[in-house]
Amino acid sequence: MSEAQRCPGNELNKSLGTIDIKCSSCGTVNEIFSDEKDKSNKCTKCKKPLPTPQ
Repeated sequence: MSEAQRCPGNELNKSLGTIDIKCSSCGTVNEIFSDEKDKSNKCTKCKKPLPTPQ
């Protein structure tokens, strides 16, 4: 077997970017993937909802 197997979703994930969102409650900067920007995300530190990115 000369060719390594790859995860089938690998090519799809190459176009994902990240977005930094600052928590309005505690000020922690949270990194989310661009495909999750329309979901409700919570701060990794205080667990409060993050503002929706523009």
